Amino acid sequence: NALAHPPAPPGPEPVVPDSPSQQEDVFAPLDPATDLWPLPGVEDRIVALAEETEERERASGRSVTHTRDNMIEYWKERFVASVDYILHRRGGGHRKRLAAGLAAAERKLAGEYRRLRAQAYAAADKRNAETRRLRSEQDPDVVDEILALHRAEEESYAVRLANVLARVDALRRDYANRWRQVAERAAREYVVIAANEAEFILQKPQTEVRVYGLPEYLEGTVPAADRPDVLAQGQDVPGSSPTVVRFIEAVQKETGWHVKADNYPNHANSNPLLGDKESVGEYSFDMDLSGFLKFTEDGFYERDKLVGFLVAVDRAARHERIAWNAYYNDAVVAGRVNAAAGRSRITFSGGGGPKNNPGSFHHGPGLYVLHMHFNVMPVDIAAQYLAGNPTAPKIEID
Repeated sequence: NALAHPPAPPGPEPVVPDSPSQQEDVFAPLDPATDLWPLPGVEDRIVALAEETEERERASGRSVTHTRDNMIEYWKERFVASVDYILHRRGGGHRKRLAAGLAAAERKLAGEYRRLRAQAYAAADKRNAETRRLRSEQDPDVVDEILALHRAEEESYAVRLANVLARVDALRRDYANRWRQVAERAAREYVVIAANEAEFILQKPQTEVRVYGLPEYLEGTVPAADRPDVLAQGQDVPGSSPTVVRFIEAVQKETGWHVKADNYPNHANSNPLLGDKESVGEYSFDMDLSGFLKFTEDGFYERDKLVGFLVAVDRAARHERIAWNAYYNDAVVAGRVNAAAGRSRITFSGGGGPKNNPGSFHHGPGLYVLHMHFNVMPVDIAAQYLAGNPTAPKIEID
């Protein structure tokens, strides 16, 4: 009876070193909404943050606009987009980088496997040839001894080949574990983003800073290659406005840190600007401080030194009459710097993005593109540009 004795389930697929399809299977697809949002310390913590945010906003006497339900929906939507961006979309995501690492490691093992297999085939051919030659041998003990030596050699190759396959299997299990770990880290670091956003929402308001990119024709653009001392280099770096150059020069002088402005095509287009996107100048840039600062346990730059640096940045900018603000997601740093500056220099930007690339705006912590984004504006040039325009936006002139 076929039903009483069903066929045994098929065994696992044999390991094939350097098999793209088997490597693809190592990195199981992960849906942020169903696989990562329910993790302990993620959904439950977001719900608690949403409840705390509503309660604290109500206790502050302000109008309650950040309700529990609104914040849960808001943060979940951004969680899904942000985790997907980090794992799959940003430069191919961590999945692509891990897959490349696995493929490179497997190629070495596959080369070793092919060499051993060729040697094993050669040993088998040698044994077959010896067997044919020994047909004329009269002494069976001599035959057995010689063939035993050949069998031992072949068994040695079989063991060595099995060892390589076992190493391939262990390598894949290691990369599968790394994939799961980075995915869970991305999920939990988003909770850090949400917790900091809640603090930004509830911080004591400071005077808002309005900084706009100006039309390029007002100052022009300094090619990055002309100022490698202040502008990061790269094939696609579009250069920066003279104001950015002056700003970085002043910051270097004030702080003693040889920081540089890093830029990329269309960087200014997603920031506040005067005029239109096609003609805006290069007044936005990124700054990587990993060469100057250590990291906190929650994935940000060390706080005391960063606060000191940013307060010095504010002094340098005021001296040069350059208005500035920055996107950085550490609410502790932002609160201290903004209080010292007397206005909102540091603002939050985490989890947003354009419709065609949601969840792509990030400024720390950890996996979430830890860096600072700056916008700068020469106040005197901006004032001249806007003079006599009754509909011009209010800008910072101090």
